[in-house]
Amino acid sequence: SEDIHKIFNCIQNCLITAQINNSDIDLVILTGGSTELPIINTLVREMFPEAMISQGDKLDSVGLGLAYRAANIF
Repeated sequence: SEDIHKIFNCIQNCLITAQINNSDIDLVILTGGSTELPIINTLVREMFPEAMISQGDKLDSVGLGLAYRAANIF
């Protein structure tokens, strides 16, 4: 429960930093293994009730992001 609280605090801090409201979000892309947890899905849907939730290839997207980052570094 502490980790989930940290995740959602981070999301809230991102919104504050970007100076946008939850209702300004049209699309949420869930990626990574932790987004398979039902509690994460439920809380994201509650936090962004107006947004479309994309649950594409969650694990491959992490690997692809790491590959892009590695290409930038090397």
